[in-house]
Amino acid sequence: MWRALVGLVILALVVASCGGEPKTGVSPEEALREIAETSQLFANEGKWATFYGGTLSPRYREVCDYDTFVANTLLNEVLLRKAIGLEAEAPLEWVVVDVAVDGREGRVWRGLVLNGEVAKRDTPDRWVLLDKEWWLEPEGWEQGC
Repeated sequence: MWRALVGLVILALVVASCGGEPKTGVSPEEALREIAETSQLFANEGKWATFYGGTLSPRYREVCDYDTFVANTLLNEVLLRKAIGLEAEAPLEWVVVDVAVDGREGRVWRGLVLNGEVAKRDTPDRWVLLDKEWWLEPEGWEQGC
């Protein structure tokens, strides 16, 4: 019972830190970068429940359940490690490289840190501003995971 309560409190704090209204006096790009960097830390640490609840848009979560999201994410990590020649349990460290905002939509380019170098992904992640909060929401989100 206590573990569940503590988990809910932590999730609420994360949602507050990831989502939330943009700070006054901060550009949309700076606000999105801060949120993207915070969510990337959760992903790098494998804190998928925190990432799922505090980063993915509410409407995407309606069509992509947690278990399917985690299974797809972990499978993609296995395939990536294999493709670049990493050991199966080698940690993956992603960093935010660049951010752009156009109205209510943002793009975040991430890079994978390999041997001290950052390999930037060509395709950015799509973020959307819903009710004054930035959320990660992939293209074609309506079709689910």
